[in-house]
Amino acid sequence: MALGEEIGMGPLAAHCQLGLGAVHAACGEIDRARTGIVAARERYREMAMTRWQDRAEASLRNLSH
Repeated sequence: MALGEEIGMGPLAAHCQLGLGAVHAACGEIDRARTGIVAARERYREMAMTRWQDRAEASLRNLSH
């Protein structure tokens, strides 16, 4: 994730955060999952990546179930 940011690959960093959020959710670490997914969603929003932003929002909704 740090490398993605360092070399200007914001989408890669956001995908990593979303993926880590999914791993944390699968492990039952809901607070950590939410933190990662929210960060990914905000990165996607900043880059106008609406499809991925929607995926992150869906992941957040799934945490509530």
